[in-house]
Amino acid sequence: MPTAKPYLAEMDSPNTTPAGPTDKPKLYSLVVGINAYQQVRQLSGATQDAETFERYLADLTGFEHHPLHLADQQATKTALVEGFRTHLKLAGPNDTALFYYAGHGAQEAADPTLWPTETDKKLESIVCFDGDSEHTWDYLLTDKELRFLIQELSQTGAHIVTIFDCCHSGDNTRFFDLLSETPEGRKMQERRLSESAPMRPWEGFIFHDRFSEADFRQKGLDALIPLGTHMQLAACESDEAAVEDRENKEGAFTKNLISVLKAANNAISYQTLHNRIRQYMRFAYEQRPRISAAGDRSDLMLTTGFLNRPVDTQTALAEITYNLSKKQWMLDVGAIHGVGRTTKVIRLLDENGKPAFPVTPLLIGADYTLLKLEPEQETGLDRSKAYRAEVEGLISEPVKLHFINHNGDLAEQAQLIQTLTEKAGAFFIPEEVEEKADYTLHVRNGLLYFTRPNDENRPLIRTVSADQLDQANEQLTRYLRHLAAWQYLKELRNPAAPVPILAVSVTPEEGETIVLQGERPAAVTVPLLSSKTPVGKTVWANKVRIQLTNPTAQVLYCTVLYLSRDFIAMRNFLPINERLQAGNYRLEPGQTEWLGLPSKKSLTGRLEVVRMSLEETVRQYNWPDVTEYFKVIVSVNPLSESTLAMLSLDILPSPHTLDEKLDFSENRASAFDTSEDEETFPDWSTQTITLRMPNPVFNQVDLGELTRMLEPVLVDGVSEANPMSDFALGLYFRPYPVDGTLVLRDDLEVTGEEQRGLWGDLKTLVSNQVANHIRNRQYKQNLLKYPDRVRIVAGGDSWFQYPLLSDVIDYLARVYTVNSTPAVGNSLKKYIENSKFLETIAQVSPRFFLLSGGGAHFFGEEFPTYIRDKWEGGETAPQRYLTEAFTAALDDLEADLKRLFRLVRLQNEKVKVLAHGYDYLNPDISQTQSGKPGLISKTLTERGISDPAEQQNLIRFMVDGFNERLQRAAAEYENVAYINLRGTMRPATEQLKYWYDEFHPNEKGFLSIATKYAQLIGKG
Repeated sequence: MPTAKPYLAEMDSPNTTPAGPTDKPKLYSLVVGINAYQQVRQLSGATQDAETFERYLADLTGFEHHPLHLADQQATKTALVEGFRTHLKLAGPNDTALFYYAGHGAQEAADPTLWPTETDKKLESIVCFDGDSEHTWDYLLTDKELRFLIQELSQTGAHIVTIFDCCHSGDNTRFFDLLSETPEGRKMQERRLSESAPMRPWEGFIFHDRFSEADFRQKGLDALIPLGTHMQLAACESDEAAVEDRENKEGAFTKNLISVLKAANNAISYQTLHNRIRQYMRFAYEQRPRISAAGDRSDLMLTTGFLNRPVDTQTALAEITYNLSKKQWMLDVGAIHGVGRTTKVIRLLDENGKPAFPVTPLLIGADYTLLKLEPEQETGLDRSKAYRAEVEGLISEPVKLHFINHNGDLAEQAQLIQTLTEKAGAFFIPEEVEEKADYTLHVRNGLLYFTRPNDENRPLIRTVSADQLDQANEQLTRYLRHLAAWQYLKELRNPAAPVPILAVSVTPEEGETIVLQGERPAAVTVPLLSSKTPVGKTVWANKVRIQLTNPTAQVLYCTVLYLSRDFIAMRNFLPINERLQAGNYRLEPGQTEWLGLPSKKSLTGRLEVVRMSLEETVRQYNWPDVTEYFKVIVSVNPLSESTLAMLSLDILPSPHTLDEKLDFSENRASAFDTSEDEETFPDWSTQTITLRMPNPVFNQVDLGELTRMLEPVLVDGVSEANPMSDFALGLYFRPYPVDGTLVLRDDLEVTGEEQRGLWGDLKTLVSNQVANHIRNRQYKQNLLKYPDRVRIVAGGDSWFQYPLLSDVIDYLARVYTVNSTPAVGNSLKKYIENSKFLETIAQVSPRFFLLSGGGAHFFGEEFPTYIRDKWEGGETAPQRYLTEAFTAALDDLEADLKRLFRLVRLQNEKVKVLAHGYDYLNPDISQTQSGKPGLISKTLTERGISDPAEQQNLIRFMVDGFNERLQRAAAEYENVAYINLRGTMRPATEQLKYWYDEFHPNEKGFLSIATKYAQLIGKG
């Protein structure tokens, strides 16, 4: 057993003596970590996490730190209680009191007459060191007791923070249950006890001598122990697991908590901290930390800095010099760099690099800032010298990024998050609510890609393959830096000059002139017009005249930035200036100029219109419309050359298209411009011209092109999944609810009608072969990256391949190497006749073959043939509703299963077959996520079986019959294991449902099924 070691202080002699006189606020910390439990399962990383967190606190500046650290045997319940009452209680009104705990979480039975708000009849607890304790309440500290201690502590007026790296969950529909059955998952373990402790007597609570049971029953918890004002961070939601890595001996929550804090320079609000760490961990660990603020000031506390520290933004260094002509001290960055917009504080640094005093902007120019210094501040400054300055929030417009891991490897996602945080942490903020994000980063089928929120099938930038992780992470880092820069320029404005200076009008061809009003006028809709090329090809475009007029008596300098769909910028839309530069175009009083690109075909050497056209990316990915911007920057003086140079961004590669050009330079490029200028007019301002081009062929699809999008492509002579096929399936197809096959969407306008007749026959091909290529892209990547990982071949119906949801195989593919041979829409007999699964078994030599099959034959299109049109009341229900075809189908099922099992054994007798039955399907639409009636419920209602209980009884009888035949067939083969799923899906509640429709589980249901597979796979 590991020995306990005090990290900073013993319990009986806490280190609370300051190093010397100081007026710094004090931080009193009680940090607890327990691995070496004696009566319950030991942990591997809790004490190490506590030590890591203690070191983090010790490195913080700005506090007078008073630590108390309890490890293993020191961390008894008595010691923790005394730590609150004798150590943390030393904190004063301007101080911070912190309690950190890493160890087991647990539940114990609750007396419902005492705790009526505990609907699950359980109290949550942390598990103190147990030693030889006789009773569980001697080492379990309940949430009610912690509330009592915090309420006592809150009387000091200190800022109170509690952090718990443990969990109390008893739910079985969590990804950790699946992960724990895998070789990788065995390196992880939960910080919770699986069994609930028995109910304690009243004397077992630490407040039993303060209150009586009768007091609680009469007055209640809120009256006797009101919530003390405090912040609480917990490692996970109540239905999730807080996990630790046994090999590296660290908890996922603490590791990511410290990473986020360090990336934010330790100055971040609780709300932002929670948002960032929650997204990081949800993406990589299926674990979402939670935060709560309790007490009178709970709303304000969320925006308070962690540990009550000031909330800082990104800090950068600039230079302050004395400008003789203006007779002012001047900072060498200005509005274009974010001064006055994203910056908060400017501090002049002394010779040692320490902040000397803050300075105030007097006048913010485009690329400089005049400063106001008080006479006493100027004392001692040498006007001939340059001084460094610290500027918070300089050149910073991080994008809000939502993460979705559809079926990516968990370890790789953790690495991705760590890399992005380290190398691009200043350029993005994780956003948990997708609708609030600027972009969404997806991991799906071996590809990583960015989209707009809630638009997963329209990638904005070329997808990145996950086969080379280091290269992929570097590429994503570059993309994020670029997106943040583009976003910064798009939002660039001078808040001091809201009234536009230039008169701007937009005139689309064959349209009316629109005069733009305000700095950010509404988007101008530019309809694209069709025309024919000499070879008969249809082209969609429009020529737009954008006119800029200087209505003032002042000479103005204009720089126009074209910010396009593909995140490029271009300063070439005005004539070059006398220095042969793009930008700083001199616009005389009363002068008018039109935007346009240089052209050798024009007599003036440039066009006076902007030609907007329908790009192939927009057309082939069926965008409803596209929005682009011209940012007009107007200044009284020319921008510096260095500033102009900062305003350019190269093109980001567009998603794959048919017949695409490999030379990106032939693509449309965009320019990244953001320039502002000087004093007295206002010295600079911006105006935004927004053009919206509706896609004139939205929801139109040519079947010939669609076929090409789906066809495999040759890469180095090897057939690979078409990179467009992932998105074509989502854009142009929908799942047929009966059997999960993919069919063309009903709202599409289809051209190439001569081919349409083929599609009815090809829907199974689309569902199986195309999806097979897509899913097996990830299989090939994993085979190379993880050659020793368990290999699996999976074959079956839509429970193994459902396009709308993360299905069983999506979850298993996160932790195993899975080759998919789907049979969506096929009967089991047809699946056997297609020997593809046998060929795959021969090629892969898997350890397991997973089977999901037969259900669609019973509950799909054939279902009505099993239900009688008329039935007699004298027969036993539910048999009286069924035709003889149902029994015959069961006989065929059993024979087909035995044949399949025999063929697999003949092919490779070492392969273990895992075959699942079905849970009781649910024709009650109130129990389903989709809420839509399906074939089962419609058929039963039409045949006069409308009572919900009677419907459910019939379905249970049919499902039982299926399972009995499958179980009987499996019993004849030693290498076949039957998985009974009946009862796996829980009854629906208002908050939780486990069925997507009457035949398919939802993602939570599929996860439960995948976990059962993982349990058997883990046994070998």
